[in-house]
Amino acid sequence: MDIEMPGFQTRRAGNCLLLTRGPLSDLLASGSVLGLLTGGQQSGSSVEGRRSHAVIDLPGGGKAVARHYAHGGLLRSLTGDRFFGAGRFASEVRVSEHLRARGVNTPEVLGLLVRFAPFGFCRGHIVTRMVEGGRDLLLHLSSRAGKEQMADPRRKREFLRTAAEQVRKMHDAGVYHADIHIKNLLLGPGGAVYILDLDRASIQAQLKLPHRVANLLRLGRSLEKTGTDSIITGRDCFLFLIEYLRCGEPLDIEPRRVVKKYRRHVGRHRLLWKLGIG
Repeated sequence: MDIEMPGFQTRRAGNCLLLTRGPLSDLLASGSVLGLLTGGQQSGSSVEGRRSHAVIDLPGGGKAVARHYAHGGLLRSLTGDRFFGAGRFASEVRVSEHLRARGVNTPEVLGLLVRFAPFGFCRGHIVTRMVEGGRDLLLHLSSRAGKEQMADPRRKREFLRTAAEQVRKMHDAGVYHADIHIKNLLLGPGGAVYILDLDRASIQAQLKLPHRVANLLRLGRSLEKTGTDSIITGRDCFLFLIEYLRCGEPLDIEPRRVVKKYRRHVGRHRLLWKLGIG
């Protein structure tokens, strides 16, 4: 199976298919990228997410992050990092390119490695340019600097506006993020907010209102689950929604109805959290 992506160079090496561009293509000639991603070479550094990701030094400066695809939830114990076909990997690259072309902040994809296995299964890595100095919102809001920022009403409102603008732009581009939560938003230099981990995201001709609301509820729920609701309050979530609605063309969304729906939504999850579920 071959994957064609505009702007990417394609190379076959045994059971591996590697798509690269820019500085990652320059590294490919030495075989260092392939060795690193397939485990034949150890990375000198890593960045922590839900799992550790290898960091690659790029020619001419800068770094890239290599994320290994793996199932979550119940599938993790059954299939681990094996996927049937490479469609999910290629889809993330296409969604990323789609968003970047429409001005949404998301790290640039520099490469994709697919390792083919018997019976149609494969494993994958995606390599993105690192947003240097960036940190996910959970780390930021838990830090001293983040708490000081949130204690200043003017700075907090600007932060909420910036984050809401990126989520709105993503939705207006027709993209539904299947796993949007506080750790998948990154605060970069100058206060820019980036959207991460587009694995399982999908592009629609026009994102329907229920999908928009579902993403907003999911993001708000993640604030409560991680304990950051003591910093980002319920009122702040309402202000985020107001900023979201102001960022583009009018939407048929009544803020107070969404708030009521959120209270019912998160109330059910609070019970599950107390039981150690979810």
